[in-house]
Amino acid sequence: YLVAPQNIIQELIKLRRIVDRQGSNLEERALADLLEDGTIKRFTRKALNTYRQRRDLFCKLLREELSDKVYFREPEGGMAVWARFREDVNMSKLSQACSKRGLFVSDGKIYCPGDQWINACRMGFASMNLEEIEEGVGILKNELDQL
Repeated sequence: YLVAPQNIIQELIKLRRIVDRQGSNLEERALADLLEDGTIKRFTRKALNTYRQRRDLFCKLLREELSDKVYFREPEGGMAVWARFREDVNMSKLSQACSKRGLFVSDGKIYCPGDQWINACRMGFASMNLEEIEEGVGILKNELDQL
């Protein structure tokens, strides 16, 4: 089961044909049952609500706690926020400091083409529960205040 843009689905169909031309009757029947009895629809609705709640809390905390250091637009969907940091924030030092406290924050280098520096990174929220989001933003705030 996959929800994705049409071009991605088409590419995955091609890959699936290479990996397994036959498919699995058992898996297809099980999926059909889940679709027919509404399980997939209920799961999708629950997952969307969960991720929306996490996104809303994450963005709220970023606005309330870090609006002077982190700039972002609340995403309509997805599981992460693209965050730009103030130019005086040293992303490498921030990444190292957060890592020591158990929070992974990218140093942003992976997002910089060539020698262009953008002082930004992708910050995911989907894999954390609400308590972890609050704790993570707290660590981020503390470390940004220390820099």
